[in-house]
Amino acid sequence: MKNKKNNILKFWRDIEIFNLLDFSDKLGYLDKNAPLPWTVTQQPLEEAKRRYILYFGKHKKLHITTLIENLIGETQEKPDWMEKVSGDTCMAVLILEENGTISEENAYVQASYMV
Repeated sequence: MKNKKNNILKFWRDIEIFNLLDFSDKLGYLDKNAPLPWTVTQQPLEEAKRRYILYFGKHKKLHITTLIENLIGETQEKPDWMEKVSGDTCMAVLILEENGTISEENAYVQASYMV
């Protein structure tokens, strides 16, 4: 029974580790020739606090999953019904407050597969 519980916990942990962050193409990029957004005066938001999320290390999800499969020696063919991994992910996220200071709540999030 104990081994079964350990297997369940290991499976759950593995799912969490390999749940890749989504990286949207709708995000803006910092321009090295422009001032940083938090240094420019902006209209205050009415209902929310403005935050900036900086994404580091953009990669294709398929590239990351292929690397991981190669590292663990995964050789099984994928079933036809299994969807291919698509989209982009990142290696880390840094959350900044409206004035550019580091957020106190979960300011730095590193992709679990990097740990």
